[in-house]
Amino acid sequence: MHVVERRLVYPESANADRRWGWLSGAAALAAVILIVITAGATRPYYPVWVAFVPFVLVFPIQFRTIFSGIRRRRGDEEATSGEPVVQVLLATVGRGNLLGLAALYLCAFVLVAFSVPRLWLGQPERHGAHYYQDSHGHLTEVSKRTYHSAEIAVQRFFLGGAVVFLTANAVANLRAAKRSELRRLAEPRHR
Repeated sequence: MHVVERRLVYPESANADRRWGWLSGAAALAAVILIVITAGATRPYYPVWVAFVPFVLVFPIQFRTIFSGIRRRRGDEEATSGEPVVQVLLATVGRGNLLGLAALYLCAFVLVAFSVPRLWLGQPERHGAHYYQDSHGHLTEVSKRTYHSAEIAVQRFFLGGAVVFLTANAVANLRAAKRSELRRLAEPRHR
C-alpha cells in the first residue's frame, strides 16, 4: 500500500505573489521618481497629498505580504529560499535595469538624507501670507523659500519611508513567487 502525504497547496500563490511583487515594485519606483524629480526644486512640483499616496499603499501591501507569509508557514512551506536578493532582482528585472534602478535609489536616498536638516525647525505651516515651521507648538517664522524647502523635505521623507517598505515587500513577494514556482516544478506529477 502506497501512502501519499498531502500538503495544503495554493496553486494561485505564485501568480498572486508575482502580481503583488510587481505592484509593490511599481509603487516603490513611482515613489523614487517622485523623490528624484524634486532635485533642485525651489518649490514643490506636486501637492503634498501626492506624496502620501505611495505611503498609504504600504499598508495593504504590507498586510498582504505578512499574512501570506503566515499562511505559507502554516502550510509547512520552506521559510527561506536561500537565494540572495540580488539574484532574485537580476532574474526579475535584468542587469541593465537593475543598475539603473540602483542609481535611482541612490539618488533618492541622498535627497532624503539631505532633506532631514530642513525639518529641524519643525513642520511647515502657512497662516495667511506668513510662513512658519512648527516644532511641538512653537512657531518659527521663516521665509517663503525656507517654507517651500521644508515642504519638499516632508514629501521626500514620507516617500523615502514608503520606498523602504514597498521595496522590501516587492522583494519578499517576488522571492515567494519564485519559491512557489520552483516547488511546483519539483513536485512529482501523478496521472
